[in-house]
Amino acid sequence: MFADLLHETSHLQEDITAPVPFLEMLNEAAQIVRKHYPGARFLEADINYELFGSGWRFVFDVPATSLKDTHSTVILYNVMGTFQMPLQLVEAPWSGDQPIPLPLPLGLEKAEELAQKVGKHGMVSSVSLRWVLFPGIEEPHYVLTIPDRDLLVFVGVYSQQVRATPLTV
Repeated sequence: MFADLLHETSHLQEDITAPVPFLEMLNEAAQIVRKHYPGARFLEADINYELFGSGWRFVFDVPATSLKDTHSTVILYNVMGTFQMPLQLVEAPWSGDQPIPLPLPLGLEKAEELAQKVGKHGMVSSVSLRWVLFPGIEEPHYVLTIPDRDLLVFVGVYSQQVRATPLTV
């Protein structure tokens, strides 16, 4: 009986600590934000693994309305699998990114796998998912920072193409 209890407890622990796939976390973040701000559009997500206690930051644009003439920004954090409430509202637009339509066809786990297949691997220190507002950028990208290989790796969300540039110049 005690052995059964140990087995049940260890199984529960595995379930609690099992990582949630990135797209599931992103979609849940979008649901939470849109519950409070129905017109919110996803802009970016990022994490810095080197900062202890750092979690995912999800950034959403809240478009101008008839009640106000400027965009606002909503930020939602997820630390160790738990969304941090309340939402952070910034009464200013988030510049430099264009909205990313959800759902996405490519998750972070698959993007990392694609990068590894073409030899762009190493210890990832940070990840961003952004659609940079810049001429010629036709899709959002996962951006993997790999300092020990001096690489910034870009994986296209739609094309699934992998490109890399040196981290330092």
